[in-house]
Amino acid sequence: MHASHFFTVNVCNPQVPRFTRNFTTLHNVKVIKVKSGGGGGEEMFPKLLKKDKRKSKASVRWKFSNLSKMKNNCFQRTKPFYLENLPWTIKVQRRLTGKALDFGFFVECCSCSTVDKTGGQFAKGKLRLLPQKAGQKYIEKEFKHLFNSMDNDRGFRQFLKWEEVLNPDKGYIKDDSVTVEVDLETDAPDDAPKAFFSFTVDNISTLNSIRYSSPFYAQSMPWVIKIVPKSRKTFRFYLQCNEEGEFWSCFASANLFLLSHNSEQDYFNKKVEHFFSSKENEADFGDFIDWPVVFDPDEDYIKNDSLILKIYLDVDSPNGESYNSELCITRTEYTFNFTVENVSKMKDSKLSEPVYVGQLPWMIKVAPLSGQNEKKLIEFLGVFLQCNEKGESWRCHADAELRLLSYRREQECFARKIKHLFCSKNNDWGFNRFMKWQDVLNPVKGYINNDSITLQVHIVVKDEREND
Repeated sequence: MHASHFFTVNVCNPQVPRFTRNFTTLHNVKVIKVKSGGGGGEEMFPKLLKKDKRKSKASVRWKFSNLSKMKNNCFQRTKPFYLENLPWTIKVQRRLTGKALDFGFFVECCSCSTVDKTGGQFAKGKLRLLPQKAGQKYIEKEFKHLFNSMDNDRGFRQFLKWEEVLNPDKGYIKDDSVTVEVDLETDAPDDAPKAFFSFTVDNISTLNSIRYSSPFYAQSMPWVIKIVPKSRKTFRFYLQCNEEGEFWSCFASANLFLLSHNSEQDYFNKKVEHFFSSKENEADFGDFIDWPVVFDPDEDYIKNDSLILKIYLDVDSPNGESYNSELCITRTEYTFNFTVENVSKMKDSKLSEPVYVGQLPWMIKVAPLSGQNEKKLIEFLGVFLQCNEKGESWRCHADAELRLLSYRREQECFARKIKHLFCSKNNDWGFNRFMKWQDVLNPVKGYINNDSITLQVHIVVKDEREND
C-alpha cells in the first residue's frame, strides 16, 4: 500500500492583491486537508532547500477558453515562459477517471534533459483558479517538486470537480473561459559554472566534414567543440552552445588546448571570450595553430591518426526571458541585458526586445547622438529606459540603474541612475550624454569588444500600472 500524500488548499480572501512579485501573506485562510488523487504529490527535499541558495520567481496568469469543448483526458497548454533559463508551461486537463470527471491543473518544465545532468530542477509554487465574479473566493493549492525528464510536471489531477468549474453559479467560468494564475519559485541550477572536457579526434588525415564532440555541461547548458575542415590538413575550431529556445544569453571564456601524445606538459592553447546567445551561439578560435607543426611527427600532436583536444570553460550565470504579450508575467523588479553589435557603424537608435515588469513592457534604447558641432558628428552615446505600453491613459513610477558593462570581468560597469513617472506622453527617460562616443569605441576603456557593447538595466517598479 502506498502512503497517502496530503495537500493544503487555501480558500482565500478575494481582497488579497492578485499581482505580486513575492508570494503574498494570506489572511483569513481556511485550511482544508484533502488526499491526493495521485496526479501530484507534495514531496520534501530538505537537502535542496539551502538558505543561501539564489531563487528566481515569477507569477503568470492565463485564460483558457472553450472549456466545454475539451475532450476527456486532453490538455490545454500555455505558451512557454522562461525561469532559470528553462521553458515552463501551465496546462489544464478535463480528466476522466472511471465515472469521475475532474479539472486537472499542472505546471510543466518543457525541457528537463539538461537539468538531469545536475540532479534535476527543484521548484515550488501555488496554483490558483481565479473567480470571474466580484467578491467570489479563489481556490489555491501548493506544490513542491524536483523536475526532471522522467517526471517533468506537477500539480493536481483533481484540482476541482469538472461540474463545479463549469457551473456559472460557482463563479469560475465566464464566456466558456477560466483564468488561472501560477506563482513559481525555482532554485538556481546546481551545475558548476566551470567545465573541463577532453575530446579525441580520430582519422584526422581523412577528416573532410564537420565533426562535433559529445556534449559537456556548464551552468546546466550543453556545449560542444566543433571542428570544420577548411582545406587539406587545415582545420578550424569552434566552441558552440546548443541551448534550446530563443531567449537566452550568457558570457563565457574558454581555453582550448591541443595536447601532445608524448606528455600533457607539452601543449598549445588559445583563449576566446564571447557573449553567447540563440542568435550567436558559437565562438571561433581563429587561426588556432600552424598546421604543418601539428602534422610534424617530432611534435607528437598526432598519434595513430588522432589528436587530443582539451577545453577549460568558465560560464557566467545565463539570462533567459520569453516575450509573450499573451502571458502576464508579474514582477516588480528585474535586471535585463541588451547587446548592440556593429557599434562603430551605428547611425540610428536601437531598441531591445521588451521584457515585462510590473505588468508593463520595458525596453533599453540606445542612440548615437551628435552634439553642437556643425558637422553633426557623433559625440555621445544616449541610453534610455522606455516603456512601450499601448493606450493613452496609463502611468507608472519606476527607479532604474542604466549600466554599460565591461567585457573585462575584473572591471566595474559604468552606471547612472534615474527616477521617473512614465506615461504615454513621456514614456522614456535616460541620458542624451550617457558616455562620450570616443570612450565607447576606445578598446582601452574596456566596454567594446568585437565592435559590440552590452547595456544592462536594473528596474524597480514602485507601483503597478495606473489608469488616469
